[in-house]
Amino acid sequence: MAQEQRMAQEQNVLANGVKLLGEVTVTPGAGLLLDGKIGYGLLHAGLAVAATVTLGPVGAVIARGLLAVNSYSNSVNNVGLLDIGKAAVNGVAQSDTSKAETQSKKP
Repeated sequence: MAQEQRMAQEQNVLANGVKLLGEVTVTPGAGLLLDGKIGYGLLHAGLAVAATVTLGPVGAVIARGLLAVNSYSNSVNNVGLLDIGKAAVNGVAQSDTSKAETQSKKP
């Protein structure tokens, strides 16, 4: 049983490595395409092409990097960068609210 789990983890690591390599060397969206999420994968690839055409070299590198990170995150964790950002903002807001409530309860 432990041997099977280890093999599954190794295959998962290998698959994630292939996805990451595809995101960096082929096109953003490659990981999603490998997962069978064709629409999202093509959307990321199309946005990368549009960024390359419209933003020039520096903007294209930044935009393609962000698209690749978002695509990889969606592929591996089913969570995009916007979701991570919203969770971080909500976590900070909740933390600030908790601190304010704690301070207001002090005599």
